[in-house]
Amino acid sequence: MKRIRNICRLAGLLLALPVFLTACGGQEAAGGAAYRLPEQPASVANGVVAQNERFRLYWDSMEACLIVEDLATGEIRSSMPYEYYMGEERGGRYIMNGLGSSLQLEYVNSENLEQGLASYEDASAVEAEQIRDGIRLTYYFDEVHISVPVEYTLNADGLTAAVQVEDIAEQEYKLYTVSLLPFFAAVKNDTGSRLFVPSGSGAWMDTDSGQRDVRTYQEAVYGGDAAVQEMYRTTYTQAVRMPVFGTVEPDGTAVLGVIDRGAELASVCATAGDTQYGYSSVYAQFRLRGKATAVVKDVNNLNASVNKYTDGLVNVSAVSVRYILTSYEDSALMGLVGAYRQYLSESEELPKAESGPAAVLNFLGGVQEQRLLLGIPYHTTAVTTTLQQVQGILGALREVTGATLAVNLKGFGESGIDAARLADSFRRDGRYGSQDEWDALRSWCGANHVDLYMDFDVIRYTQSGNGYSTREAARTANQTLARVYPYDLVTHAQDTAAGGSYLLGRYHLARIGGRLSQAAADNGLTGIGLSTLSSWCYSDAGDALYYNGAHMQDDVVRAMETLEQANVRVMSESANLYAALHSSCINNTPSSSSGYSYFDEEVPFYQLVLSGIVPMSGATINLASDPETEFLNSLSTGCALSFTLTGQTAPDSVREAHPELGLSVYGGLSRQLLSMLEQASPLLEKTQGQPITEYVRDGEVAMTRFQNGVTVWVNFGETAADSPLGSIPARSFLYQ
Repeated sequence: MKRIRNICRLAGLLLALPVFLTACGGQEAAGGAAYRLPEQPASVANGVVAQNERFRLYWDSMEACLIVEDLATGEIRSSMPYEYYMGEERGGRYIMNGLGSSLQLEYVNSENLEQGLASYEDASAVEAEQIRDGIRLTYYFDEVHISVPVEYTLNADGLTAAVQVEDIAEQEYKLYTVSLLPFFAAVKNDTGSRLFVPSGSGAWMDTDSGQRDVRTYQEAVYGGDAAVQEMYRTTYTQAVRMPVFGTVEPDGTAVLGVIDRGAELASVCATAGDTQYGYSSVYAQFRLRGKATAVVKDVNNLNASVNKYTDGLVNVSAVSVRYILTSYEDSALMGLVGAYRQYLSESEELPKAESGPAAVLNFLGGVQEQRLLLGIPYHTTAVTTTLQQVQGILGALREVTGATLAVNLKGFGESGIDAARLADSFRRDGRYGSQDEWDALRSWCGANHVDLYMDFDVIRYTQSGNGYSTREAARTANQTLARVYPYDLVTHAQDTAAGGSYLLGRYHLARIGGRLSQAAADNGLTGIGLSTLSSWCYSDAGDALYYNGAHMQDDVVRAMETLEQANVRVMSESANLYAALHSSCINNTPSSSSGYSYFDEEVPFYQLVLSGIVPMSGATINLASDPETEFLNSLSTGCALSFTLTGQTAPDSVREAHPELGLSVYGGLSRQLLSMLEQASPLLEKTQGQPITEYVRDGEVAMTRFQNGVTVWVNFGETAADSPLGSIPARSFLYQ
């Protein structure tokens, strides 16, 4: 091995450290094959190794480089930037090892440190074998006794790279992450090219260099593993909801990367404006082992972080990225959107959105409140909305606006919106209204074509009951029970005094669909809300099948399909892609990215992709820092308006834990809500269920055209702006 990069260094630890490192008893590790370097690795001759009607795949064994040629356009992409591959000046070893490596990995050494390797220089050998439609390369890192096989195959729209996880071989060192083709989706700096990253709604990163520092980005797909505890959280970020990334160039060429297997294990990484390499790139990294972090005392009695890794690799056969080589004419954004929609339509049968609601109203039923009885504290549930209040508010809104509505009831169980027993034992509590009042609300909603949902949190809970014990909760990599905590607003540290919630063991989550279907029947529901199940991803190191969040997509889709078979509609919230495609309605879709300073433009990629497929609402207007902007965001993407409401004021004692309650009282919001609904309903009646065919943002004005020809211009600015329909007042919109 020629070079090893240290990723992190750790202080000396207390003698208690070995106890933590061995606290994984009872795991059923997946394990890998025993490492062995062949005496004579197999080889494939240089030249063409695969070809189909559109593409040709070449292999250069001297440079360990893969090259894809588009036979129709002559466009060429390669595992190292093609211009660099063809050039005579290669730069130093650092640049060669970076740009030339088709595989990068991190492993855990004997000192429990993560170290990095890159295939161009660090691989002792690369074995090549011809396979159908491509080539299989096995990268041998002999100094650490790790080998990683990757299959590269042509498909109808580009190249698929798949790490064969079940065939990875290890010995004394543990493989942690693998990064696939880090420079296949690369563009030269300072050419006007851009990187697309799927943070929240989506964002562009420009590729200029020299004028500002290099920008590096990394976010876990689907929000990361909720079972991995963060000791501190200093910023609020939007989760990655779609496993996709891309590059666009001024000449109209583009690459779309789709993480089509193992997305739960992946992060999207990007580097923009790197002056040493001269290129910017975006790629996928996969975490192939579970990890937990503990804080212990070192020899100086200071806090030190110690990592524990699962014994076995994740229990999946392969993880892969499909690179779609595409192009665009007028709009780079719509070019990527179109390519992704085409991929989705070919991968599975997509639903077609029917006309959705003009507004989604989320009612919060109750909240846990601590009281004193003879000086002894006890908890009770304070009611914030009754069933009668829900019906009264709906009736008032329908009478004044005539708008089509959808209703999601949250926290109408025994413990309100605070987790206690799982899904509050899957039943409505009588304190919010009688059975007659419940029947009256359901009857009124049916007669007025209002879709009624009741939300069940089937992930978080704090008490055993109804067949779900806290002892069977998900476990971290060090075999402690996984818990999630709120964060202190001042210190940004976990507020462990608040108790925290357990995460349902993944074995039980995989079988939750039947309980939800029964809950719908027991409560007389035709709609179920799955706000956490549709947007959370987490691991369970107590079962090797669920290391690192593996198979979350399979389990969630299975539950949603069970409800679909029972004719129960599903409302998701900020849904991960797999849940979005099995939803009847998506509530509170992300309207922004994580807002990092190196993002150059935010785009509504999420809404553009799903428009015409699933009815959606925008971000919750009354809980936003700028409600007027969220109102305009919804209109510009054809999304329903979303509000969170209570029928009455919550006790002061619960406001700190639930600040949203102070912003949700209907009495203080009714005028704003009615005004927005009256403005938006005529437009949303025309755009709901319609795919977006064109979207352009020019400064403060966004233009959106829908498939039926309806076009809306939205002015986000503080002054009037011009449009083809005339002047748009500040913070307003026009449409035709």
